[in-house]
Amino acid sequence: MGCGGPAEGCGGTINLTETKYIQAPNLEDLDCGWKIFAPRDYQIEISFTELNIPGSCTKNDSFVFCTCSFIEVMSKVI
Repeated sequence: MGCGGPAEGCGGTINLTETKYIQAPNLEDLDCGWKIFAPRDYQIEISFTELNIPGSCTKNDSFVFCTCSFIEVMSKVI
């Protein structure tokens, strides 16, 4: 799917009240977005059993045009 947006079955919203596991499809060039919410006193642990990210960005590459592979994790208290 690449830069076109989230792939079907890859991404979504999870409201945590117990342990959950997310497994993304084993496909290349996915654009997945997950929003994970938990109660204020919870901790969220993110781990990867296998992760293959090809190459890295150079000064001439651009995230805007999807020439780089990356994982972004953001934290926000609501």
